[in-house]
Amino acid sequence: MKTKTLLIAAVMFLGITGAAFAQATYTVGYIAVPTLVSSGHTEMVGDLTFTTIPTSEDTITGTIVITYSSPITYSGSIVPVPPEGAVNTMPTFGIIHTAGQKVLTITVTPDPSDPERFYGFRLTGVRVDVANQPGAAPVTGTIQTTGNGIVVGQNNVTVANAVEHGIAGFTLSQTSVYNTLGTPVSGGSVNMAIGEGYLNAFGFALGDQYGLNSSQMIKIALNEAIPAGVALTFPATDSSGIWALANKSGTFGAYGTMNQANPAVYYRIQSTTNQIALETFVVNGVTIAVTTGALPLYAPGSLTAYATLALLDADFSPINTSTIPRYALDKVDANRALITFQSAYVTTTLMIPYATTEVGYDTGIAIANTTVDPAAIAPIGQAVPQDGKIAFYFYPNAGDPFSFNTTTTAIKTSLQGQNAWIPLTDGGLLERGRSYAVMLSQLLTAAGKAADYTFHGYIIIVTDFTNAHGQYFLSDWKYFTNGAQMLVLASSRIAVPEAANH
Repeated sequence: MKTKTLLIAAVMFLGITGAAFAQATYTVGYIAVPTLVSSGHTEMVGDLTFTTIPTSEDTITGTIVITYSSPITYSGSIVPVPPEGAVNTMPTFGIIHTAGQKVLTITVTPDPSDPERFYGFRLTGVRVDVANQPGAAPVTGTIQTTGNGIVVGQNNVTVANAVEHGIAGFTLSQTSVYNTLGTPVSGGSVNMAIGEGYLNAFGFALGDQYGLNSSQMIKIALNEAIPAGVALTFPATDSSGIWALANKSGTFGAYGTMNQANPAVYYRIQSTTNQIALETFVVNGVTIAVTTGALPLYAPGSLTAYATLALLDADFSPINTSTIPRYALDKVDANRALITFQSAYVTTTLMIPYATTEVGYDTGIAIANTTVDPAAIAPIGQAVPQDGKIAFYFYPNAGDPFSFNTTTTAIKTSLQGQNAWIPLTDGGLLERGRSYAVMLSQLLTAAGKAADYTFHGYIIIVTDFTNAHGQYFLSDWKYFTNGAQMLVLASSRIAVPEAANH
């Protein structure tokens, strides 16, 4: 009885073993793509090839499940690789995939009447989303099967070796400098060079790579809002003629003006670039125009440019997830400012030949910001309204020179309660069309001098606005008062210099 039981168990074991191995077994072949663009949503990865081994049994119905390390987009196909002289029928393959997920499932269904035993097939057209995926390199796939099998040790594959920035650098030949009235100061047209981040980052034209439904694009834009009246005109193509101007959706045409209404330009690739050398995208002769108008036109400062690969998700509403290739914003800033506006205004330098705080005496100081001119004096050079600080440089007859300016917070403390008649802004600027009156003793206190400090000497005053005029007077507040206009050592209007003899 015991022997019979053991015999039945052995027969059952052999039956199960035979059933378990009555299936196809695949080897897995792959060649990883060297590098992917780190901002890419749809980067092509290496194909996977499945080939039955010579000792395989007939294929049975089953699945091959591949889990990638990053979300994928699938737009490819299963390509049969039948053996030479094959006479049997290849299995039917299907794909199950949900967009944006990491898992792709291949269904394998053999022909029940004439199953193929020796064959292969290749999975093509898998693209991964590595944008905003820290640590996405290398990109891998893990393979699991049901029904049929995978050779032991071949269930982990690498489909991309590295993930890097598509643009290595953005170089401008020079900065174009204007003053804040829109008048050119230096520079002129600008040449731009955008370096390829790695081999094949630039780029593929429509139809030159599996699954592409758009050509690769480069976007150039400014980090700051473009002021009204500023326009940049770009050439129709890059220096090679491979890239041509397009709109943000990729349509070629006359889209080469960057201004307040059109804050970016796009170049779209027309033919696949050199795939065996690092390349540089170059546009020469980007012209800059600044249209003058009501004064003042601009504030001092710089406009800076950046480049990124496009198409960008941010450029579509709603996001066009069917576009291949497609990128997230990956700004590469230019090496220098594109346009700089320098102040068109100049300072005014005034002088008090003698001032004192001798016991019983003090010196009153009054300065007017006369940059708000009536139209009647426009023919002699109308000023531009400006607010600005006032700096005092003290030269005592004994001791070292020292200085002080109205942007220092100490002036607020020393003049506490008197701000009603001292029209400084919170930042310490004298507003246009206002007069600033102060005593020398108050300035000395604000400058940190001791209460018993006595000043004898001259004072030079520099205002950060044109058209400053001043008066000073010495008084003992009883019997003696004497005053005069300050000497104007240097000043100018925007067009016509003021005289220095008043």
